[in-house]
Amino acid sequence: MNKFLSVLVSLLFPLTAVIGMLIGQLGSRLFASFANFFSGNMQIGSEFIFFAISGYVAGYFSAFAISKIYKNFNFKFTLIVPVLMMIYFGYENIITSSEVNLSFMINSFVRDVIMLITFYYYLMEYRVSNE
Repeated sequence: MNKFLSVLVSLLFPLTAVIGMLIGQLGSRLFASFANFFSGNMQIGSEFIFFAISGYVAGYFSAFAISKIYKNFNFKFTLIVPVLMMIYFGYENIITSSEVNLSFMINSFVRDVIMLITFYYYLMEYRVSNE
């Protein structure tokens, strides 16, 4: 039963990941605006940084939400939906690579990898702290 509930809770990953990405994008844009206001014409980075911050926040927020909703989750079964989702989006990036520029494809790939690594790391930390 624990494994089944863990898979069900992991179905929240897409929703929490989108919310986390939006928060990360908003936060990184606000930081860039704030830094540019005080430093004049300084370039604070590129879209790569915004995608990376967005992926980190999405992974952290997803792990936090899932660990709070169901404290007795099975770690391996909770990773099923996020890993399948990242494989699917990686495949979609490859298929649509001719329709988008290379920079966007690389940034999306990096965001997804950072999101999955962050999700894995913090979910493992929450699992250890709940034992």
